[in-house]
Amino acid sequence: MYTFIRNNRWYVMLNVFSLAIILGSIWFVFKPVALPEPATLAEITHAHELGLQWLSANFQDGVFRYELDPQFDETPESSNALRQLMASRVVASEAATSDIFQEIHTENIEYVLQEWYKEDEGGGYVFFKDKSKLGANAMLLRSIVASPDFEQYEDQARMLAEGIMALQNDDGSFVPWYVEPDYEYEADHLLNFYSGEALLALFEYYEKTNDEVVLSASQKGADFYITKYVEQIDENYHPAYVPWHTLAYSKLFTLSEDTRYVEAIYVMNDRLLDLLDTTIRPGRFYKSELEDEGQEAPHASSDAVYLEGLLYAYELARDTGEAIRAEQYREAIELSAARLVALQYQSEEVGFLADPRAYIGAIPVRENTSRIRVDTVQHTLDAFEKYLIVFEAESR
Repeated sequence: MYTFIRNNRWYVMLNVFSLAIILGSIWFVFKPVALPEPATLAEITHAHELGLQWLSANFQDGVFRYELDPQFDETPESSNALRQLMASRVVASEAATSDIFQEIHTENIEYVLQEWYKEDEGGGYVFFKDKSKLGANAMLLRSIVASPDFEQYEDQARMLAEGIMALQNDDGSFVPWYVEPDYEYEADHLLNFYSGEALLALFEYYEKTNDEVVLSASQKGADFYITKYVEQIDENYHPAYVPWHTLAYSKLFTLSEDTRYVEAIYVMNDRLLDLLDTTIRPGRFYKSELEDEGQEAPHASSDAVYLEGLLYAYELARDTGEAIRAEQYREAIELSAARLVALQYQSEEVGFLADPRAYIGAIPVRENTSRIRVDTVQHTLDAFEKYLIVFEAESR
């Protein structure tokens, strides 16, 4: 055996290397996640830092790496402006305290405004692949509002706010496109995502400018969607709208102290808890037996934004004396956060790959795939940031 190995060492080395690649690929596809213990603040802090490292390491040519498959080390050509702009908002927020992210933010926002941003008589909008989504326009507005250089882009922010309000009907509802695509679409399904994003963007713009017209539009939209998504939840429920409307109503409540917003948040998030898996994939918001709940395929991006919404709901329940509800939310939060930490690619797990920086800190789409997408990282970062805000305050 020794003689064979010595005389055929290159053949043996090649096959050993091939076996390592195969085993590595299998590990990535079936990355194990045991029943998670609650994550510590230190673990969440570390995971948040790794996610930020991934964003900074995977920024190139003005935008972020949209998707990557570690199993084959392939980067697909596809991209999505809305998801890219969600990452832009994270970077804009970080730019206030980080020179590295300030540089990234400046290059990113200049690229977006030059390549994707347009204006007409109705307002400003993001034009990407021959269409303009309400959600993408809202996310660019949120990115500019979060920017430490807001004054530099104030005109574009105002035009974006006007463009969003131009898509609002008299009853407060929205239409999903500023520029419609040339294919069929289901408006109600898109608005499960876009409506809350638009309300949140308008309110954050109001916080920055004190523009009462914008505040009125945000409140009018909330009135419509509380009727549709909360009072008529059995007819219209879809989990996708829960976190976005939770964030928007939480902000509206801080301004008005109108308890309608708090009650709406509780109704939506109580219903969301029905989707929390505590057995097969603990911490995932997906149950195959609940097909009539409008759930999408299981996805870490969805799980992370649900976690973020639950953190806002928990904070309200805690502060308004809803002790039992707060405990229910907290248990779900701990399970979900621990799962996302367990999913995250750590440095010791990807050392054998050609460019570990492309993976460290990223979140795979789900346990049984190795595929990474920018929004799995971005949504997890938002959730972990809110987690640290909420629970670091409690630990003092």
